[in-house]
Amino acid sequence: MISAPCRAAATLRAVVSTRLEPRAPAGRLLLGLLAAASLAQLGPIVGPGARSGRAPQAAPKARTIVRVSSLEQARRYGAFVDAQRASFERLDGTLTDGNTKARVAAFLEDGELRLIDERQARGEGGSAHNRYYVHEGRLVYYDSVEVDVRPVAADGLPARDEVTLELAYDAQGRRVGGQKTVNREVVPLTPEDEARTVQRLRALGAKVAAARSGAAS
Repeated sequence: MISAPCRAAATLRAVVSTRLEPRAPAGRLLLGLLAAASLAQLGPIVGPGARSGRAPQAAPKARTIVRVSSLEQARRYGAFVDAQRASFERLDGTLTDGNTKARVAAFLEDGELRLIDERQARGEGGSAHNRYYVHEGRLVYYDSVEVDVRPVAADGLPARDEVTLELAYDAQGRRVGGQKTVNREVVPLTPEDEARTVQRLRALGAKVAAARSGAAS
């Protein structure tokens, strides 16, 4: 009989694998990280090209290959990134937008963005924890938990609504899964859910790219 850990490892390998590729010349640095190009499809901002002349041959490095075709596989990719985040480079910052103040942490592996972790504090006691899992400049998995506070007409006391949202995308930027709940009840996804996610990621990506570019200069 195959043990549960062995089954879990085999399932994860179906989502994430590696292969050896020649290491890129050192002069080709990613100074920027993200620029939103289309809905849920992000393109990297590439810095200066390689220096003139022949670049020295470098040893091959392992490249992570991600295959996602369902929400469950996207969740496994998120778990894969979370398990390694302690070893990644980390950039911290803040972003203020009206009554929303966010603490942002970006996690990079060898200069490539893997995760943006955002914790929002909103007016009237609302909050949100949003995580954007990225691979090769594209959004793979989005996981969000929000707490919205609203007044109750009967007694004027505030009520709390917990809203969760998950979105999963394949290598072509197509949504292959998603789920939204309000107070643990599943509700339909809307185009606005995706639009807001990408709009926010644009703002966060610009913040991270500026911080990364400043650190490299």
